[in-house]
Amino acid sequence: MKVIRLLTCDSSFEANLIKAKLESEGIPSFVTNENFSALMPNFNRFLGIGIQVMIFESDLERAKEILNLSQ
Repeated sequence: MKVIRLLTCDSSFEANLIKAKLESEGIPSFVTNENFSALMPNFNRFLGIGIQVMIFESDLERAKEILNLSQ
């Protein structure tokens, strides 16, 4: 199973709310870059760096529906 980035968030709080919502709907997820973003906040969103919510690629469409994301 391939792991992909669903979203990049501005804060750890936001990322963990999204993670909790996904997990309450049965979609496993995890958050990356929390520590780096806390230590180097000026680099958030620079070249894709930031607090990221990661999911399995097979859960992508359902996660988008749950979070009302559109492309």
